[in-house]
Amino acid sequence: MSRWLLLFPIGIFVSLVIPSRALAGEAIHSSFHVESVTVDPVYHSLLIPESTGWLGSDAACSIPTSSTRSVWLFGDTLIGFLEGKRRSRDFDFINGTIGIQDRSGDPPGSMTFFWKGDSEKAISFFPHEEGTSGHLYWTTLGLMLGDELFIYAYPIKMGTSEWISDTTLIRVSNPQASPPEWEYTIRDLGIGNTRQGFHSAVYVEEPYAYFLGYNDFEDPSHTRGAVLARIKTADIVAGKGGEAYEYWCESDGNGVWNQEPENLKNLFEPGVTETGLQYIQEWDLFVCPIYSPSDDEILLTASRELTGPWCDPVSIYRIPEHEVSFPIISYAVRPHPELSTKPGEIILTYNTNAVGSTDPLFTEEGYEIYWPRFLRVEMVVE
Repeated sequence: MSRWLLLFPIGIFVSLVIPSRALAGEAIHSSFHVESVTVDPVYHSLLIPESTGWLGSDAACSIPTSSTRSVWLFGDTLIGFLEGKRRSRDFDFINGTIGIQDRSGDPPGSMTFFWKGDSEKAISFFPHEEGTSGHLYWTTLGLMLGDELFIYAYPIKMGTSEWISDTTLIRVSNPQASPPEWEYTIRDLGIGNTRQGFHSAVYVEEPYAYFLGYNDFEDPSHTRGAVLARIKTADIVAGKGGEAYEYWCESDGNGVWNQEPENLKNLFEPGVTETGLQYIQEWDLFVCPIYSPSDDEILLTASRELTGPWCDPVSIYRIPEHEVSFPIISYAVRPHPELSTKPGEIILTYNTNAVGSTDPLFTEEGYEIYWPRFLRVEMVVE
């Protein structure tokens, strides 16, 4: 999630002894291991700042809309130009942009960015609409159902500790069109807040869409955990909101689906606001990357079932950008399954941002911060 407001819900750090930046041989689940983690040689420059235009952002959620095209969602974005290897301080700051990746040719394909406004002033692609929660939207997740694109956003309320007040759904009826021609509606779903949310990641297995979320547990032995909700895809299409959701809850030591998000079952820790789920069909395995924003490690957990049990998260990568001279966070680690080419290959992005002040982002050193980086994870069967 975008961090320009310097609001950082942080989960537990899973402490492991890490001998090197990219770890090999870490057991993930039963006989599955991480063999290597490297900077992706194909996609590493796909989201690099443009010389003029898009200078960096976060979120970086990709939604395939066809076999050759993906929509990318970005959060708070810098629009301007570069002066050598640093961003100019003559810039616009907006709360969201869209990317269209053309994958019709050889990878990585091409990326085109979109926002609204004019040459005098840029504005967010989805400006806030009166009558919906918050003051702005952070679009962080989406899925295609039929010919429509459903985008989930955190509605952000400024000037309060209760900075997330709901979940906002943006429904695009013609996502195959060029983004300036999109027709869409925006409404609140009536679920989610700062301490509990249900659109960190999504996986569709008909008749349901399953949403991984986060919950701040009151039990002092836990903090922020990962939780699970589901809704029938037909209900999403029919325009139903929070009343149609079910939640994976604890009951007498067992997991059950309930209508209310009470006694939620803690799947694993830390729970996060932005991640993704990748299902490796050949191995019948779900994998999910997680993180603690103030820490420099990326963790991975896995399970045979979305409802668990999930394995203890293991650290697979140390983020080198944490070595800059100013404090940063790293977050929004998510897989992009449509970019994988073989079982066990996971293409991830992660994001970084400065903490306390954005001034370092406009230096040569800070040029390396605040644009999504790609990693290639190779898992093997023992």
